[in-house]
Amino acid sequence: MDVGLVQAIRYLPSRPERLADTYRNFVDEAVLAEDLGLDFVWTTEHHFANDAWMPAHLPVLSFIAARTSRLQLGTCLFLLPFHNPLR
Repeated sequence: MDVGLVQAIRYLPSRPERLADTYRNFVDEAVLAEDLGLDFVWTTEHHFANDAWMPAHLPVLSFIAARTSRLQLGTCLFLLPFHNPLR
């Protein structure tokens, strides 16, 4: 059985921080998950939200892939109408 994290990057107005720090913390949590022996990290995307939910998770997954070696990475939700099919 695989065990992992399913997360969405989200800026919490009740806990203000720079958006760059929010993304960095998310990636650091994925690295920690691998260090702890977890098997996967999945992300989800959200659009048009004022709380900065992650609108483009493929670059973030790429960054996680660069910092980890064995985690399985995936998407819980991929909104096809918002993505160029040739890209």
